[in-house]
Amino acid sequence: MTWKTFLRRVLPGTLIGILFPCGAHAQTAARGVPTPEQIAWHQMEIEMFVCLDPCTWQGREYDDHSMPLSKINPAQLDTEQWCEAAESFGAKQILFVAKHTGGFCWWQTDTTTYSIKNTPYRNGKGDVLAELAASCKKHGLKLAVYIYPGDDSWGAGIGSGGKAKDPAKQEAYNKVLRQQWTEALTRYGEVSELWFDGSCVIELGDIIRKYAPKAMVLQGPYTTLRWPGNEAGVSPYPAWQTVKKADAVSGVSTAANSDWDGDVWLPMEMDTTLLDHKWFWGPNTDQMMKPLDKLVDIYYTSVGRGGVLLLNSTPDTTGRIPESHMKRYKEFGEAIRRIYENKKGERAGTGRVLELRFAQPTAVNHIITMEDIRLGQIVRAYEVDGLIRGEWKKLVEGSSIGYKKIDVIETVEVEGLRLRATKDVGEPVIQSFAAYELKKAGGADAAAVGPKVEAAEPGLRQGRAVAGWKRVNLTEEWRTVEVDLTQYIRVPGQYQVELRKTGGAAGEKGSGGESGGAGGGAAQQTAGAGQSGGAAQQPAGAGAGGGADGAAGLEVRRAVVVIAGTEAPRLISPLNREGAGGPGAEASGTTAEGATAWIIRRTDQVTPDAKGKTALRLTVRLTGAGSWDGDLVIRPIE
Repeated sequence: MTWKTFLRRVLPGTLIGILFPCGAHAQTAARGVPTPEQIAWHQMEIEMFVCLDPCTWQGREYDDHSMPLSKINPAQLDTEQWCEAAESFGAKQILFVAKHTGGFCWWQTDTTTYSIKNTPYRNGKGDVLAELAASCKKHGLKLAVYIYPGDDSWGAGIGSGGKAKDPAKQEAYNKVLRQQWTEALTRYGEVSELWFDGSCVIELGDIIRKYAPKAMVLQGPYTTLRWPGNEAGVSPYPAWQTVKKADAVSGVSTAANSDWDGDVWLPMEMDTTLLDHKWFWGPNTDQMMKPLDKLVDIYYTSVGRGGVLLLNSTPDTTGRIPESHMKRYKEFGEAIRRIYENKKGERAGTGRVLELRFAQPTAVNHIITMEDIRLGQIVRAYEVDGLIRGEWKKLVEGSSIGYKKIDVIETVEVEGLRLRATKDVGEPVIQSFAAYELKKAGGADAAAVGPKVEAAEPGLRQGRAVAGWKRVNLTEEWRTVEVDLTQYIRVPGQYQVELRKTGGAAGEKGSGGESGGAGGGAAQQTAGAGQSGGAAQQPAGAGAGGGADGAAGLEVRRAVVVIAGTEAPRLISPLNREGAGGPGAEASGTTAEGATAWIIRRTDQVTPDAKGKTALRLTVRLTGAGSWDGDLVIRPIE
């Protein structure tokens, strides 16, 4: 190894760019690199979620406390079976929902009577967290724990992050949540991952540092992982695993914050359901099971894009995972193993070109590339060529590689493969460049078996005008309005919401009466749900006037998302003028003051009852004379 290569490996930041600039391969500012614990997390590749709650007995997704504890008795609960399910599809860790939104605890907690100790299970002596910890240890699986930050019993509903509606209860609930996490982290051995679904406003840093300093953390101020922004099990591509520090400490970063020049390594964990789309078991739900080919697609778009897949399981009221589900997990595991069983060759090396040669023409349809992520994501664009009858021909191209990138191509016979880094920020270190030929069961050719691209619903990408905005009347006085978004946010995910001006009339100050989103002006366009927001697609600038025509502008002082009646300020972020989707597109911080476009994150399950409601609450006024016509437009961020 030359001293120059050594420096590139040891000092992969700004210094090398100063010393050795080289065009498309020039070094940029210091980049984020993973910790040893994050690398170990990547290497798991697959985890299993276990969702069991009183709502399982209620046939719901959220506990409404309607089921007496005397009737909650999963008498056949078998954590050995849970571990067998995880092992069958290659999961290396089990994440257990020890407490969900309703506050029921599956361990012998001293913080509440709403727990397993007051059920008939094991005559009140049962402790599912203890049983699972023992089974995980026996099977060599890691244990992860989910304790919902909020608790309906304390008036800290979904989206609250643990903030009680009654301030007088906050200090007492802080003590409860802190004790619950202390119990979970001190009684059951090592816990390797902690989940704070929807983030957490209660200080737990001292407890994490003392009892789980090496654990991965999802969401909250101490997060080391990211939710991608969907529950489809899909990592957006390119999949840059770094973000800016300001986005990392927000605790709610998603794929929308991905930044290839980010200085914090914050990888994405892709969670998804087996029942589509249901997190808890219910009767007669087998028809909701994802088909095998869909699960394989999910594998390609999660693990195959460098992330970790978290696939759910739903024990029924007996405490066992249904046998039909066990069968599907086994089928999934077999499908994954078939991807890797017919390896044709493999290389590793350093440099921008890496060749893999074969002794004779060899059929391949899967190319799997892995960077040495200890150095971060160095490759920014790449191409793979195939040597076909003595001539190099491009087979596939991409951008991010990271921990793993699976490229699926039509089956082709090649004498060799060549990986070329066409854009990078240093000398690439390729841990593995391997070729495989996958054949389906029965020997059928597996060409083009990679992830299918599903067409978006018509009009969805362009956005839909929110019908409720048309009923809003604005004046020059500040007023707070709430616009219902429930019919547009039907699944958990992230959504862009934007005020778009479509017209407006000039006028003298005070002459126009009430006018605004509902259309006080003659140029009003009535855009119903499902329609585009109108021809004029520009955002309405915060505090901006109407321009040369003298029409009014809008000024937004405050914007907050409301989840199931609870304000969730951590789940809304302003957008800069470049919009979402690219590096640095999302503005730093969580305040939405002054913006007219935002990202909303719905992290909790969407149900047809009050728990599924989502709204946008704005404090807004007109500026200038005349009227302002426009739409509030919403679209999902894919």
